[in-house]
Amino acid sequence: MPDQNAAPLAVSYRSTAFAVENNGHTIEAIPADLTADSVTVDGVVYFLQQFHFHASSEHLLNGAATPAELHLVHKSADGAVLVLGVLLNVGAENDALNELFSRIPSEAAESAPEPLEGPIDLTGIVPLSSPSVRYAGSLTTPPCTEGVQWNVFLEPSTVSAEQLSEFTKVYPDNHRPVQPLHDRKLTEVLAGAS
Repeated sequence: MPDQNAAPLAVSYRSTAFAVENNGHTIEAIPADLTADSVTVDGVVYFLQQFHFHASSEHLLNGAATPAELHLVHKSADGAVLVLGVLLNVGAENDALNELFSRIPSEAAESAPEPLEGPIDLTGIVPLSSPSVRYAGSLTTPPCTEGVQWNVFLEPSTVSAEQLSEFTKVYPDNHRPVQPLHDRKLTEVLAGAS
């Protein structure tokens, strides 16, 4: 049951230029303008810094993992981190990610990220009409920094089997095992405004 008092996400995404890189842990897309896309929660604006993928998912939905998960990492002016988690099932091709999946670097590079030719509209990826679950956790890659606000959408998005294969050819299993809840409080949040 959603918490009617929990501040919804206000998402402000638009078509943005991105560059793609293989950082040795995952495939990451970095916006050309680090203030172009943002999420606001409780009056605090968090700007998108990058998004990346994990196979399989790092969160469970009804006790089951999905084939992949997308993490959109945002940072506020004071350095606070908010991550949106989007579970990915195999299904319809994701048009917004076509070029990115076709340009995945097979090896980690020390050079600058490679700009994509076309922009990415993240509203074609993130299920903005879905409620999410919010909790305080950590980043899932080393050093696993604590104090991260997570919002994981309850409705998965889809990628095609071919798109997922382009990622898993490079990273067949780069997920962190699901962590125990310990004393974390999970709050279901109503779909926000975009």
